[in-house]
Amino acid sequence: ELTRRRMAARLLDGGQRSTTPAWAGLAALLNCTDAEFRALAEPLGQMTSLAYTATHGSYFNSSTVNSTVDSWVRGLTANPPGGGMRALLFLQPRTQRGVVAFRGTDLDRHAASGQADACADHFLFNESGALPEFCAQFDAATLDYFARALEFVAEVRAAHPNLDLLFTGHSLGAGLAMMMSVAAPASQPGVPAAEVKWPVVG
Repeated sequence: ELTRRRMAARLLDGGQRSTTPAWAGLAALLNCTDAEFRALAEPLGQMTSLAYTATHGSYFNSSTVNSTVDSWVRGLTANPPGGGMRALLFLQPRTQRGVVAFRGTDLDRHAASGQADACADHFLFNESGALPEFCAQFDAATLDYFARALEFVAEVRAAHPNLDLLFTGHSLGAGLAMMMSVAAPASQPGVPAAEVKWPVVG
């Protein structure tokens, strides 16, 4: 039997062999050590960081446009040229596992990326109050990050129907990851979405 340490380390490197969904072993992290947690969280953190630096916005770094994480390949990307919801797909084809990393808020409100993010934050998380004036430059579809995230996940699942997905993100991206874990359709064929509890790391 795998120890918790070996299980946590293998969750991301593809070493676990099981008939259960690949991410089901995340429950072992409830009682793991700091080192075991880092074995899983650090690669997910790297994916989330790339969601900032490999997409349009104030954090963009051209050297990371095609970057990935060890033992993972980059897949589909949501990266509209103006403002809008941004996300990256990371794949491990041999294990049929995937991670969708949602980008968080761009804090630079002088450019379209940060302005759209600020409007989407307000739209998703503020129960009252008017949107900032600069939100008028964007149409409703652009600012509906929830709907755009659902569309991206649906695109991922259409392209990779047997992929076992995990959602992650930071800030606004963590919020989208939690929403997708509840609202997105099941990736396992024949399993209704309501019966699947997608793991989330945010």
